[in-house]
Amino acid sequence: MPALSNTQLSEEEVMRETLRCVSLCDPGVHAFLLVIPEGFLTEEDKGEMEKIQTIFSSRVNDYTMVLINQKPGQEVTELDESTQTIIRSCRGGHQFLGSSSQVSELLKSADKLVEQNRGSHYTSVMYLETQLKKYQTENEDMKRKMKTMEEKINHMTDFRRRSPGLRIVLVGKTGVGKSATGNTILGKEDVFKEDECFESVTKTCQRETAEVNGRQITVIDTPGLFDTETDNEEMKKEISNCIVMATPGPHVILLVLAVGRFTKEEKEAVKIIEETFGDKSRMYTMVLFTKGDQLRKKPIEQYIGNPGTDLGNLIDQCGNRYHVFNNTDPNNQTQVKELLEKIDTMVSENGGTFYTNEMFRQVEEALQEEKERILREKVEEKEREKEELKAEYEAKIERMKETMEEERKRQHEERERRKTEEEERRKKEESLWERELQLKDEKWRLELKRQQEAHEREKQDLRTQIEQARAEEQQKHLQQKEWERIIEEERRMREEQEKTLKVKAEFSEHRWRDKVRTLESKMETLVKKESGV
Repeated sequence: MPALSNTQLSEEEVMRETLRCVSLCDPGVHAFLLVIPEGFLTEEDKGEMEKIQTIFSSRVNDYTMVLINQKPGQEVTELDESTQTIIRSCRGGHQFLGSSSQVSELLKSADKLVEQNRGSHYTSVMYLETQLKKYQTENEDMKRKMKTMEEKINHMTDFRRRSPGLRIVLVGKTGVGKSATGNTILGKEDVFKEDECFESVTKTCQRETAEVNGRQITVIDTPGLFDTETDNEEMKKEISNCIVMATPGPHVILLVLAVGRFTKEEKEAVKIIEETFGDKSRMYTMVLFTKGDQLRKKPIEQYIGNPGTDLGNLIDQCGNRYHVFNNTDPNNQTQVKELLEKIDTMVSENGGTFYTNEMFRQVEEALQEEKERILREKVEEKEREKEELKAEYEAKIERMKETMEEERKRQHEERERRKTEEEERRKKEESLWERELQLKDEKWRLELKRQQEAHEREKQDLRTQIEQARAEEQQKHLQQKEWERIIEEERRMREEQEKTLKVKAEFSEHRWRDKVRTLESKMETLVKKESGV
């Protein structure tokens, strides 16, 4: 469901969207989840709660559960007083939602709420009944306000009632030059703020009075339709205030259009103005074309075109009354004089009357009656749908009971058939299992005998291998003894050889020493001989 406050949707669009949401849950809503943030409630949150009560009435509390968004990993130990007040007013209590594990708890609470309400739900009929009561209350308030306003009007001075001046109301789309037109008519430059843009400079109705050609002229400027920043519904309500400001009523409603292409927005603006002021307002309406300089001396009739065109039909509905203004030349009072003369002619044709508050009130009452009629038709339609749905639901229940009985019988027969088949299959399987067990037993016996024989063969082979290993071990032991003997013999022989070599070495050394001594003796003898010589 869309947000109900601080939204760009108009109140009527919010109501329509809300009804659509409730209708989508047809035949009704079992539970409304009122989602509020964790912590303190802001003024915006509180405004949303008040809006819910206004739209759905207090009956919605019986079907409402408060859902508090909680950040994962955080737990709220205490709720503020405003949150507790809201929770106490809702039959469904409250739940925290911060993880997927809490969804099952939420669904259990919703089921409990449905049980408390004995399976009932909030229907679109309840919603429409609430809106009907609301519109009836608003209508009564409007009547009281209109009565008070009439009393104030009746106490106005005779001077204003009998004033020879003119009261002019300017209406039209944003940006067509209404404010500039008001300044030109009054012969002043800055009484109405003007600016060429796509946003309406005039946000509320403005009333200014000045003496023009010895006459008291009152001009009421209204906010522009299709403003980029303001909702048209709000503009319509504000434009309706101009009738009060022009009390006892405007002599003329100047429908201001800019020279140029008659666009879809212009057509829609004309439609909204007609809806606001009613069919009788055409007697007091004149079309005023601004930006006359863009005609470039071309007759305005050529711009309006032949009868049957959209613009031509509009002029015809306004009694073929129109005028052209060039606001770039505000000092040109001739165009103002001609406009006032055309207005005087129109007033004369209307018998000196003007568009009164009574006419406007009749339009509002007609609109209100139309709204109430549409609402009643919707309620009746919903009631018819409810009865049709109820009959259809009962028929479905009956068909479902018959279907369920047939299904129960079919399932019983199916269970019996399956039970029989299962019994036969079980017996067959038991027989097969017994045969298979016998075969397996015989197989196991043969396998056991074969394994025993193989085991005996393996034991005999193992004995033979052990005897061979022992023989080989004995042989290895004898070989080792032989090797030890041989090694000992070789060691002894090496020791004898070493002794022999040692003796030989010592003998050789003695011989060398003897030879050396002999040589030394010979050398000494030789030296002595040489010396004697």
